[in-house]
Amino acid sequence: MKGKKIFLILVFGLAAFALGMFADVFLRAQQSLAPAPERGFPLTIVNVNEAEGRLYEIKVSYPSFPSLPESFDSLIRSFVEANIETFKVAARDSMEARIATLPEAEREKFVSEPFYLLVSWTPAQISDNYVSFVVRVYAYEGGANGREELATFNYDVKKRKEVTLRDLFPEEGDGYLEKVSKVSRESLLGVLGFGGESEFALGMLEEGTKPTEENFRHFTFTDDAVIIYFEKYRVAPGSFGEQRVAIPRVIVR
Repeated sequence: MKGKKIFLILVFGLAAFALGMFADVFLRAQQSLAPAPERGFPLTIVNVNEAEGRLYEIKVSYPSFPSLPESFDSLIRSFVEANIETFKVAARDSMEARIATLPEAEREKFVSEPFYLLVSWTPAQISDNYVSFVVRVYAYEGGANGREELATFNYDVKKRKEVTLRDLFPEEGDGYLEKVSKVSRESLLGVLGFGGESEFALGMLEEGTKPTEENFRHFTFTDDAVIIYFEKYRVAPGSFGEQRVAIPRVIVR
């Protein structure tokens, strides 16, 4: 019995430590919520603030564009709403699992720090010509690490169409992915500093920068550059976090 109590103390101690780590990220990331709308372009910011007792806290901010087609707004809204629903289900499941490990006499008085969901966004550009921004998700749903996701949204206001990565490298033709792949891999090697002894890490980088649409689906752009976003675990071990590469709109061969 004594051994079981020690085990439970260790489990909840680790959970509290992980929650503390994520709470720090959560509070720091809150400072970047809701960038101010740029003048001259119709934009509203949707904020969702929700809490359910000690179970969870949700803080969400994302843009809505009333002058653009509903289909574009729907893409943004669907991504956010899906993450909120996923988080709520995971938070409930995790809390039930925690309580189930407790002796029956302690379950009613069990108090835990709430789980967290933060959704924030950062614009690359918002103008009469283009809309380009990234939405980031930070969710702590139990376990040792929080969940991190991102999505990017790019729109040509004049042509009334979404912008693809291929659109941004017209001079590269059908070979645009190979060029973007090569530049990204070389840039990340320099930043991450993987040596010959890091075979596993190099394998992740190689796989994550293969010239496929899936690897390069997250990007924003300005007049001069395209910013490629690689989610955590895409091109490096989790300790390296999210990675980004800025590529000139005209690739120098």
